Formats: sequence, structure tokens, C-alpha cells
Amino acid sequence: RTVTFKSMKETLYGTILFAFVAKGGGTLSESHLSDSAGQYLTNSCVLWRAVCEYGEYSINQAESSCFCDLKGEDLDGDMYKMLEIDGMPQDMCENLKSGETEILSNNLIFEGNKLRLPSNNDWDVLLSQNEIRFANDAENYPSTRRLQIQTGVKYVLVLRGKGPDAEVTIPEAELADDIFGTDGDPLSMSSQYAACSYDQLQFVPTIYSSIITNGVYTVNIADTITGASPNDIMNSMKNTAATELGASLSTFADYIMCCVPPGTISSTFSSWLAYAYINSDTSVYNDVWCKYPSAQMHEIGHNLNLAHSAAFSGPSFEYQDISGLMVRAISVFFQSSCEFETEKVIFLRL
Repeated sequence: RTVTFKSMKETLYGTILFAFVAKGGGTLSESHLSDSAGQYLTNSCVLWRAVCEYGEYSINQAESSCFCDLKGEDLDGDMYKMLEIDGMPQDMCENLKSGETEILSNNLIFEGNKLRLPSNNDWDVLLSQNEIRFANDAENYPSTRRLQIQTGVKYVLVLRGKGPDAEVTIPEAELADDIFGTDGDPLSMSSQYAACSYDQLQFVPTIYSSIITNGVYTVNIADTITGASPNDIMNSMKNTAATELGASLSTFADYIMCCVPPGTISSTFSSWLAYAYINSDTSVYNDVWCKYPSAQMHEIGHNLNLAHSAAFSGPSFEYQDISGLMVRAISVFFQSSCEFETEKVIFLRL
């Protein structure tokens, strides 16, 4: 049985083609019966690479993890469900074409709030036997990457999370001012992206509904926050907001910033501060980190396909240059009009 990963077009992290040859042979139905630990995915799913920043008082380390964006019956009635793929090797995840690689067959199994390979498959075996093939023969950090030029007005929805035991500690009005400058803050995410792009890229509050105040919407979820996975809380926030607002969030927002209440625990990212899915519309922030424009710009930069500075020189070079916001973000904002390194400023100004 062969299960193929399809790479649909070239993007930031290079062209990838995966081919999985499962051990033990057999038909798909036999494979379903061979692993009793969990239920197989019914549909194909799009893979996304999340880059999570973590640290004490500043973002000074990063890790990647790969997720599946579920669809159809696998959503189990939800509109959004992004689940982490457990056990995928880091080098494979680093090479993933985020948002543009699809698992074409149900070769993953649900296990709790994650996905994994069935027991008759093994990532290391597949790698060692060259049964996972990269179409461009790229190393972990390809020397070139494709960036999608972004211009125009982009509407942003900020979801401020509130659960039965905790809520985001920053009020709606303060978040709106920090992100959009709605109350006169001269150094907001919106003002800085405008400065970096000569006003060609504008991030503005979504104007979809009067119950969204200056782009910020407090979403009350039923989930207990303390001890929960931030990704689970993000899924719940997006689903609840879509239900309450009566529409898919993508119909009225180009980007969604999820401000998660304090108390979540990530089994993958310790001391997590913020993360974003590369080439996607979603970024996630741990409570107060939603208010810092440096963190906002960093994570939205990942949404725009901007990589960490020096990342393509090798993993040991990431965060070594501290001159730009795609290196690290700190809890005080740089006092200048544009704090991206030169190559990213050029990209934003094209």
C-alpha cells in the first residue's frame, strides 16, 4: 500500500514530495483493522508547520511542529480543527511546505488531541529507506525561498479568550490600541507594518459586525483553560467565534490573532510565548504577549512567509542577529519606524 503526500506548488520552504510505503502490505481495510488504538482519518488533510517562540522575558528560542487541518467528517461537527502530528521528525517538519502539502490518504490515526502514524509504520524506517522523498533534494535549510508579495488592506480579527477559570488579562480597548493604534498609540503593529511597506501593506480592524469592537472580540468558551493545550483552546475559540458571529472567520478577516488566557500548558513547547502557522491566517499568543507589537509583528511575519533571520544558514544561526523583529521579540517595543532586517524590508516594500 502506498500513501502519497502531494506537494501542490513551491513556497517558502522548498518543493516537497513525500511517498510512504507502509510495512506489512495489505489493503486499506486490513490496515484499519491492524491498529486498534485509534480511529483513522476519513479525509485528506492539509499540513501546516507551526513555529513556536518560547523563553523567559524574550523570544530567544524556537521550535517547529507540524499539524493537520482537518475537514469533512473528521471535524466532528466543528468548523475548525487543527491537530498536531505526533512523532514527525524535526527535519521533515522543517522541510514541510506549510499549507501546500496534503496527505492524500487516511494514513494517520487520532490519539487524544493529536494524530500519529499507525503502529505498522515508523518515521525513522521510512526515512532510512528513502521512502520519503524530497522532490528538490533540499537540505533542512534551503538557500533560497519563495516569498509571496503582500500589499493592500488586510482585515484582522483579534479573538480575546475567556474561559470559566481564566481570561486574557488585557482589556479589549488596550489590545485594540496596541495592535491597531485605535486610541493613538504611535507604535502599533499596524503603524510599523505600514512604515516597513511605505504604506503598501495595511493591517486594519475587521468591520464585519458591531459586536466586534475595533477589531477585538471577546469569545467565551466552555473549556477549562488551566492545564489545557493552547492549540485546543485556539480551536475552541475559533469555533465558538464562528458560531456566535454566524460566519466562517475567513469571510471577513484575512488574519486571526488568538489571544489565549493564561494557564495553558503545551506538551510540545515549554514556556511558550506565541506561535504562528507558516503561510496561514492564524497566530496564537500567550496572554500578555498579545499586546506587544514586537511579538505581533514577528508572528504575523510568519503568516506572511517570513522566516527567522539567518534560519537558512543553519539552525545554530537563528536568533544570533538581534537587529530585526524576525529574530526575536521582546516585551518592550523597539523605538523606530521599521525594525525588520533589510531583506524583509525590501520584500514588504515591493
